Amino acid sequence: MKLDKGYIERLKKLENLKFNSFLIKDKMIHYISDGARGNLYENITRVDFIGLYTNILIGLFDEGLLEESWKEDIDRVRWFLKNRNDIKLLSPNEYHQWKVHCNSLYSKIKSPYVVEYMSMFYSDLVEKYRGLIVYIDVDRFYINSDKEIEELKIFNHSIEKVNYFYAEELKKYIEQDKHGEIMVSGFRDKTKKEYLVNLIKQEIRRRKLENLGI
Repeated sequence: MKLDKGYIERLKKLENLKFNSFLIKDKMIHYISDGARGNLYENITRVDFIGLYTNILIGLFDEGLLEESWKEDIDRVRWFLKNRNDIKLLSPNEYHQWKVHCNSLYSKIKSPYVVEYMSMFYSDLVEKYRGLIVYIDVDRFYINSDKEIEELKIFNHSIEKVNYFYAEELKKYIEQDKHGEIMVSGFRDKTKKEYLVNLIKQEIRRRKLENLGI
């Protein structure tokens, strides 16, 4: 993945950076818009990044922002990403082991530049698409628009339409996908979760009937 040169130059100017997984929530990789809380969005777009942190680490290494001692790990992961489809067909078990290795690279290298890079990216995205970015959760975000997002071209990603999306706050959201399946994330209180799901189902039915003029 070819990283944005402007962000790289900004990263190089940062000082006294430390890796701290507990401070990640203070960065722009977690975000909910002011108008999103308690709002049920219809026909919204979900963007999922694939292998986000792993690809950023490779890009950081290529830009000289990771120590040369990580070269072997980076090269191994680079090779896997290039041959992952063949490995998956030949040996699902080996593919799984490689995938675990890739996913552990972030916690192994512990580079603070990864989060800083995405925080810059999302900050600019929210500014550019003012009022359209609804929710961000690290490697996934929701945008209330069908606009083509030019900035996504450097990322390996997927785009999917979601029928309905509701966010109460960060890490607590509900969505109904295009197949009608409801996914609930972050609600530990079972009673409240069931209440919200039923409430959303009622609202979905109401809107459908309204659209039919009933």
